[in-house]
Amino acid sequence: MKTYVSERYKITVYYKHDYGELFDLEHDPGELNNLCNNPDYSGLKSDLLLKLVHAEMGKEPIWMPRIAGA
Repeated sequence: MKTYVSERYKITVYYKHDYGELFDLEHDPGELNNLCNNPDYSGLKSDLLLKLVHAEMGKEPIWMPRIAGA
């Protein structure tokens, strides 16, 4: 599983599963109301998933081209 937490929201995705979790931490600090499949939050879900992908990609080392022979 991978989780991304912003100032207000928390999204979790599970490997090889099509379900996940999305919580509004401001209005639901106990994380009781999963908004992941709520169509009213589909735009927010897409934005948070993109931020999660960018955060994960930021963990990878950046490839540097060789400019001289060893």
